[in-house]
Amino acid sequence: MQFQLINRYISRATPKDTTHHVIVGVQNYKPKDFAAQMNVSLTNGWGIVRTIADLMLKQPEGKYVLVKDPNNVSCYVRFREAKANVTDYYPNL
Repeated sequence: MQFQLINRYISRATPKDTTHHVIVGVQNYKPKDFAAQMNVSLTNGWGIVRTIADLMLKQPEGKYVLVKDPNNVSCYVRFREAKANVTDYYPNL
């Protein structure tokens, strides 16, 4: 089994509308290639994934979306309502 990382680039459909989004692009990476592109060793890359997983396991059960602002170095986590589908937030997924 081979793992792949999938990055989806999402933008608002219109600047003032916070409810409708469009997919701008999608990229697939092999973990080794992605780590090399970021100048991170594969071991450190999996360490980052492990850290995110550990943080998420401390959260209440539910569905979350990990979001990275392109203009900021940090990521944040958004809680999704249990009844909501991911297409409610990102209809083109």
